[in-house]
Amino acid sequence: MDKYHIHNMLEDITETASTELSKGVNQVNTKEMGEVIDMIKDLSEAEKNKMEACYYKSGMQSNPMVPFHRSLDHFQLFLFSTYE
Repeated sequence: MDKYHIHNMLEDITETASTELSKGVNQVNTKEMGEVIDMIKDLSEAEKNKMEACYYKSGMQSNPMVPFHRSLDHFQLFLFSTYE
């Protein structure tokens, strides 16, 4: 999933939640709002992980002193450790 797609989904859900909250706290279904907040948290985490992965990937590709197979091992280790 593209990081811009994640960001757009995050913006849409946040805007919708804000609109619902602007109607008044007493008008909000707390169960549904809790689920929306969980989605916002999950999308924020996914966006952060995607940005970190892109950062580490670009750093490993630009360092000529690190053999590619070694940098790939570290990159894979980073990716798999974030989802355990």
